[in-house]
Amino acid sequence: MRLCSVSPTGTSSVATGRGTSSVGRAVAAALLLGVVVGGCGRPPDIVADPERAASILETVLAAWRDGETCADLQKRSPAIHVADERWLGGATLTSFTIGEGRPFGPSTRFEVTLVGPPPLGTRKAVYAVSTQPSLSVARTDERD
Repeated sequence: MRLCSVSPTGTSSVATGRGTSSVGRAVAAALLLGVVVGGCGRPPDIVADPERAASILETVLAAWRDGETCADLQKRSPAIHVADERWLGGATLTSFTIGEGRPFGPSTRFEVTLVGPPPLGTRKAVYAVSTQPSLSVARTDERD
């Protein structure tokens, strides 16, 4: 193995893999530093933030009720990504009631009562809200 290094002064040195050289030690140190800094284990767990999740869900449902679109929420800073087929399909929301949140892995789940004119009507739905790594709200279940 040959490693070549050029110093800021323009001189070069070559490490051939035989014996020890300053370049070889520098490369080994850099590789070791990368392993230590980068880590070898699994990535840190993403933990649900129920209070922030409740606030985000309130913001999303109020936007729907007030006539905004899912695309409007993606333009905010930070962006909120929403997946709700009824909203995307044009259903109108006139009111909502958010139940207590329950942590579920990296998200928080909320049962919500939605009210609007047909075809929405009055129905219960479950939303999963994630606050990391990005803000997202997804309708995960629907109950009539």
